[in-house]
Amino acid sequence: MKCQHNRRFLVALACGWALAGGGCASLPGKRGADPQALAADAQERATCTLELRPSGRQPRQRELALAEVQTLQQALEAGGAISRFRNMEVYVLRQLPDGSQRRHKLAARFDRAPRSVSIETDYALHPGDQIVAAEVTTTALEEMAGGLVKPLGRLLSR
Repeated sequence: MKCQHNRRFLVALACGWALAGGGCASLPGKRGADPQALAADAQERATCTLELRPSGRQPRQRELALAEVQTLQQALEAGGAISRFRNMEVYVLRQLPDGSQRRHKLAARFDRAPRSVSIETDYALHPGDQIVAAEVTTTALEEMAGGLVKPLGRLLSR
């Protein structure tokens, strides 16, 4: 009998509180909160992933808060890729907006001399982006020699 009185008391208390103007908006949570505050809170919790792929070693992933990094260059600096790798292949994997699990690859051009991503490919980051920075161990001379050998090989094979 006592349990039944406690339950009635709690129901009456909840109804009185709702009628008195407390309502759901006064409860902690997302309902009734300021939309700008909710957007700022979501932005603080939004993250992207940076995957460092050193040549010949295990890749490592690190989560970065988008409140601290907004562009690809900032993410590479914050994640240590710029200080670790002299040259790298960089791209962003971004989920397609259609809601599927497929991802689109956004290739970036890393310039070795200024040690930065070119301004044309310094993408703004979105929540859930996966950044891949793979170390490239070839030298500039090897790349130039490879660029010359391929066309010569085509000419000689005719």
